[in-house]
Amino acid sequence: MDGAGGSVHVFDFIREKSMMESAGRTALRAAIQANYESCLSCHACRTQCPVHVATGLLAPLGLLRMAALGMGERLKQASELWYCLQCRRCTLACPSEVAPSTLIRRMREQGQWAGGEGEVAFKQLQRDHQRVRWHLANALLWGQDGQRVVDDWSGWAGRPIAVDDDVWELGDAREAEEGLAACMTCGSCTTVCPIAHERAVFDPVRLFRWVNLGGERQVLGSPSLWLCLGCGQCTSHCTQRVDGQRLIEGLRQRSVALGVVPSDMRERFTELDRGVLRGYVREVQGLLGRLALQELKNQ
Repeated sequence: MDGAGGSVHVFDFIREKSMMESAGRTALRAAIQANYESCLSCHACRTQCPVHVATGLLAPLGLLRMAALGMGERLKQASELWYCLQCRRCTLACPSEVAPSTLIRRMREQGQWAGGEGEVAFKQLQRDHQRVRWHLANALLWGQDGQRVVDDWSGWAGRPIAVDDDVWELGDAREAEEGLAACMTCGSCTTVCPIAHERAVFDPVRLFRWVNLGGERQVLGSPSLWLCLGCGQCTSHCTQRVDGQRLIEGLRQRSVALGVVPSDMRERFTELDRGVLRGYVREVQGLLGRLALQELKNQ
């Protein structure tokens, strides 16, 4: 009888634990708005993730599996969350419309370093990363060795970039690409852009405004044009239905066709940008280590 009673007690515990885990997964899914249970494990997210391609240290599929298993607390502490660029390539590539980028963003918001000095330091690293990328693009535009930027990540991150609007010359105002004339420069695109941390480095509405005002030539020769990650957030949030992602890609193609930039600009920048990304991940790892050490000291 005791054995039978004990067995019933064990089964009740297992059933209760299973129900709790199921409820946890449901709550987590609602919180992150990502239907990870539809994941087919096709690895499309991994092959499209620039961090994974450059370093092998971020696997969106692994994070999805943790979410599916209800490992929310463990997921919030995963250092991989902070490597993500929020380029949304994993989400855009998924044939099942799973959104790993949404999972990562929501877990960051609930994560160990959300808020406080840790988040401030992380945002500074994000700004530094885009600044280094700008210097890389600028070096390539001037026919210089981009590898020197990759090799001295911290040094180039500390070099400020002046806003050059005052020296840009205006030509005849024209519609460079179909649909751009509808832009009201409301700034919605800049608000949602994951790399728009400094106006002088990258600001989509600034690029669109200058093209509309006749400054297309300056835009075509700007390093900022090559920083776009192609996440499509500017397009999906535009109240005037301006396809910002397509417009930037069109301007890139025009800059090559007109000889404003080297013909192999895209290939060279893409290759060296992976080196810059590896440097960024190292900086993030260092920051997370310092934050963890400081937390131990404060205990």
